[in-house]
Amino acid sequence: MVNALANFIFLLAAIVAGDQYVVRDPVRVNYELPVQLKDGREVTVVTRSDFSTGLPVFEVKDLLTEEECNAIRSAAPKEMLERSETSTDKGKPISAKRAAKIFKNLDENRDKSLDAEEIAEFFKEAADMVDFSWEFLTARLPNIATTGLKVGKEEFITADWDGFFSSAKTMHPEWFARHSRQTWMGYSDHPFLETVLDKVAAVTGLSERLVRKTAEPMQVLLYPPHGGHYSCHHDTAPDGLDDARFMTVFFFLNDVADGGETVLFGTDLNGTFPEDRAFAGEDIWGPIESQCQSVLSCPQPSRGHAMPQPFSSALAVKPRMGTALFWYNMAVDPKGHIGQFYWSSIHRGCPTRADEKWAANVWLHARAKKSRKEL
Repeated sequence: MVNALANFIFLLAAIVAGDQYVVRDPVRVNYELPVQLKDGREVTVVTRSDFSTGLPVFEVKDLLTEEECNAIRSAAPKEMLERSETSTDKGKPISAKRAAKIFKNLDENRDKSLDAEEIAEFFKEAADMVDFSWEFLTARLPNIATTGLKVGKEEFITADWDGFFSSAKTMHPEWFARHSRQTWMGYSDHPFLETVLDKVAAVTGLSERLVRKTAEPMQVLLYPPHGGHYSCHHDTAPDGLDDARFMTVFFFLNDVADGGETVLFGTDLNGTFPEDRAFAGEDIWGPIESQCQSVLSCPQPSRGHAMPQPFSSALAVKPRMGTALFWYNMAVDPKGHIGQFYWSSIHRGCPTRADEKWAANVWLHARAKKSRKEL
């Protein structure tokens, strides 16, 4: 009875709001709210994280049926998927002149050498390479091998970094920020996806009209086995309020026996941080983003699949076919206007192991979206 009344009150608020943006009240962690879908099924929206634990995050099991998951995967065959890229994937060649400039910027203590931490910073900035082994580095750049865990200025400037990154991408694609393939599916091109948008509206409490107006074309993702992942990131920029991805709705399209978790690093299920931490800014969240780049920030078999420090209380969700997660990247004020950026919405897809992982994103924007072809 209480759940039914809460659902009625929320839906009434959504009706009054019309096409305004609204945020579903998380109530408390583990709160369950039944929602009726157009197909007659009832699903349960479960609060996995609330304002007190860093970010409102909701989970809906079996939101998509097995048939819908298979239909999405069939409409996005592997041969049409393109390699997922980041903004630095197509960076400028690293000439000796550019290398000298990079070295000067990285060598903050002016000791004319770069240590492992500074080299890791260079790899991230130059090629979005977030993991590496020193042995792999020294084996391919022999002039560095005799300098221990430091790289001298001359060795750095004369190294073939373009060749090194090319070799690393071929042999260890899992070391880079993104190791996946993707495509985009327009709703007009695939009418069966309209039912997915109806379900998004039902569980989020947003109007169907608003969802259809603001939904970005569905992104379908395939993470290959043995290391497919996406390092921690935000789905929208903190300074692009007029075209922000207000909300992320993330679907798991298959079961993954081990690995492949989605982790929200800005959540603390122990509730030990103040609520305004979610809006604290880059001075707080910059170091957190640096810490969660490596795959070592994910559950590891050697640790009993537990989350490592300092993220031991972060929300980690295992992939299960048909399950949807949704969270907010931007806050909404009482008048239904997009407000502050949630720095706490930082998240990642952890590495796969034996199984591949299929997933899809539906992003709702702060304003109506054009078709992918018009973007």
